Amino acid sequence: MIKPTFTDVNGIKIKCSMTTDTDQPHLLVSRMDDDGSLTPILEMNVYDSKYMANACETYLKQATAVNMTASMAGLSPDEMAEQFGYEGDPTNHQ
Repeated sequence: MIKPTFTDVNGIKIKCSMTTDTDQPHLLVSRMDDDGSLTPILEMNVYDSKYMANACETYLKQATAVNMTASMAGLSPDEMAEQFGYEGDPTNHQ
């Protein structure tokens, strides 16, 4: 039985594979139905894949920044100094 590559946030099973039926291989992204059948939803060449990788990298950086900002929002000045030191306030260097 074919296993999905991953399951997206909506619970859709996704299978990624490489085609071999063309001169140049393509990355084929398919939706996997409950019966195991695959429905292609995206086919990318090397260039498309690079753009997708860049988009994913940008997303990961932005999501990390948002998560870090949210987790730091409730810290007091003393907690911030404990986490990061006194780099932003030259009068408090130890």
